[in-house]
Amino acid sequence: MKNCFLLIILISASLFYGCQENPVELSRDGATLVADTLYATFDSTYARDSVIVSTWSSSRLLLGHSENIDFRMALRFNTFPPNVNVQEAWIEFNDLDSVDNPLIPNFTVTGYPVDSSWSTDVDPIWGDDFRNNVNFGQPLGEMEVKFDTTALIDRFVFNATGLEFVNRWVDTTFVDTFVIDTTSGDTLVQVANAGLLLDFDSGMLGNGINSLKSYEARISGTEAGPRLFLRYQVDGETVTDTSFAANDIYFFEGDFEPVGDRTHTSTLIPWVSLYDFDVDSLKRKYGSQFIVSSANLQLPIDNDNSELSSTFGPGLRMMPYTFSDEEGAGPNDVVVNTAVLSVLQDVALTAVTDDSRFVETFDGSDRGDLALRYVQVQLNDPDEIKGYYVEHALLNAYVGNFAFFTNTSAPDPQQRPRLIIESLLLPNERF
Repeated sequence: MKNCFLLIILISASLFYGCQENPVELSRDGATLVADTLYATFDSTYARDSVIVSTWSSSRLLLGHSENIDFRMALRFNTFPPNVNVQEAWIEFNDLDSVDNPLIPNFTVTGYPVDSSWSTDVDPIWGDDFRNNVNFGQPLGEMEVKFDTTALIDRFVFNATGLEFVNRWVDTTFVDTFVIDTTSGDTLVQVANAGLLLDFDSGMLGNGINSLKSYEARISGTEAGPRLFLRYQVDGETVTDTSFAANDIYFFEGDFEPVGDRTHTSTLIPWVSLYDFDVDSLKRKYGSQFIVSSANLQLPIDNDNSELSSTFGPGLRMMPYTFSDEEGAGPNDVVVNTAVLSVLQDVALTAVTDDSRFVETFDGSDRGDLALRYVQVQLNDPDEIKGYYVEHALLNAYVGNFAFFTNTSAPDPQQRPRLIIESLLLPNERF
């Protein structure tokens, strides 16, 4: 079986080509350094609909609304002091992107008990709608999500019903039991501790305002993530115990809205962009008397329709693709050959130009790698690599959405997807 995955085209490619030579007066042992700018001959957007992005391994928990997507968190604790009667309980969340912006309205989330045990956000128990595994008839407490303060902690406080549930969690004699629903006759499981979901009224958010908080998620083996505080009495003394979440996840609902005549990359609901460049034009121009030394892929940003993370930056990476030769594949079906990738490795697109108009290849070894492992391989064997596949390297920790101008939509002819290649043009006498 081939070590690759198949993608289906969403948007037709743009077929335009441009090449611009900019000789540089620099000599290396008789060689001349030249620079060529190649504009994309192909650009398109693909949706990886078959990819399920799990948030269980995310370093962050997202709560609120951004880019037409709602985010809700679920968490569970399993470390408690034995044989105590908890009188007060709350959960503290460490804010990773604190903002002091009074223009963003605060909002309130309510906690509800989860009905059945779970480990991750993709467990079958959640089904097609996570709400089916939540008891919305028993609110456990509230938390105000604040944007008008520099405070680094948001606090969920359990109410009286919530304290009953917390004491059930603490009670080691309480076990999962089967009960019969007197109305439906269905057999239900009364779970001792399945955690809670933090929910909010979607109608409170939106209206073009990004009301999103990023909190520190649990990191296994460390003291990090949501922290439960329990206060109780022991021999007349007040004791406060703490523990960190054993499981935490977030659910996301909604979708990014694509912009016409743009290519897109995104996190969470993964879109990817494909590009191809006529690198063979270098051979037509220079014959065989050149060596590619550096390459820089630059993608033009539509800043009005892009969401760039202030923490993670562009966060893109590039990989090679070819067209599929599998039986039944269409002429435009594309594969990223991970066997080739293991040799070539990916290339980081993690920089933004000083004028903020382009995402580009990180300066340094990545530009050399792009030249040697991609452009040079294309020149040597055009069938090995047909083009460049661009995606977000991290899909589950933040909201990222790029809209890139295409060859046909760039407001400036210079602001098109382009590959800037530096080559050493060798003297004739060396051959």
